[in-house]
Amino acid sequence: MFTALAAEAEPPQQSVSQNSFISASEHADAATLMLAAHPLNPGTHVLVIGRHTLNPLLALMKSGCSAVETQTLNAPLNHPEPASLAWISDITSEQELDAAVTQASSCLDSDGSMVLDATELAQPTAVAITLKYLMKVGFRLRSVLRQGQHLILVATRRPQLAVTS
Repeated sequence: MFTALAAEAEPPQQSVSQNSFISASEHADAATLMLAAHPLNPGTHVLVIGRHTLNPLLALMKSGCSAVETQTLNAPLNHPEPASLAWISDITSEQELDAAVTQASSCLDSDGSMVLDATELAQPTAVAITLKYLMKVGFRLRSVLRQGQHLILVATRRPQLAVTS
């Protein structure tokens, strides 16, 4: 199992538009909501994917999760063990969603789940596109948590049909 590395260098936060800047405290709030949306067992192997992964990493460690690793959005994949849960944080566009879900899909075990902070994608059309995209790549929506401006989606892999000969 992997252990959490707290010495992560984070890129500076950048505003996507005047109205879409999310402060560090709002990232911490999103991490708290992500924990509420998908409670964890201490041994759950979690992969955090995003542009800013420090707050989710710290929230997971604080909750007692001992097997956490982070992956910067679009970074080369480098983990030999599959994760049972992917946390995707601070996604701001369909292109980032595609990259993050692709990373998560390739790193999750066969019955893995994904917790997605879709706050920046919370316009009605973007939510519909996100849900359709998750279905297209083999996930089904398990739950939705909306609190204030935050929107957290929990998706699980759809069961594969058994092929018999």
